[in-house]
Amino acid sequence: MDLNQSKCEVLSVTGNLKLVPSSYHLKYDTLVKRTNAQKDLEVIITCDLKWNQHVSMVCAKANKMLGFITRSSMDIRNAMVRSQMAYCTQIWSPQSVSLILQVENVQRRATRYILSLPFLSGVSYKDRLVKSGLLPLTYWHEFLDSWIWSTFTKR
Repeated sequence: MDLNQSKCEVLSVTGNLKLVPSSYHLKYDTLVKRTNAQKDLEVIITCDLKWNQHVSMVCAKANKMLGFITRSSMDIRNAMVRSQMAYCTQIWSPQSVSLILQVENVQRRATRYILSLPFLSGVSYKDRLVKSGLLPLTYWHEFLDSWIWSTFTKR
């Protein structure tokens, strides 16, 4: 099989602080370039398996979608934004506090839009979740994990 040499990259995933030097060559002795992160199926995988880049990308896409919805339509609610936040969460579901807050801030903004509240409102995030019938995204990710697990174990 012939590979497109300009599209080939090497991603070494390791927990070591120092990478073991190695080089990879393709046909005609072409050296394959190294990379620290690679996107595959819209999931960014880094050499240290941290999800900071991916969570930032997902939050940016969800915020763009929310901005589009607020500018163009009042009928579409949180479903399009949540679909951005749900894709492959079984792999990248945030575990660190900073990543959880980054993801949760998207839903904070969305709940203000859903309830037609101004940017600075006195309604707490918990009350906005109750009024809109939503779960915090961290609980929602756990729900998705358990739902997928139960779906595949029934077969």
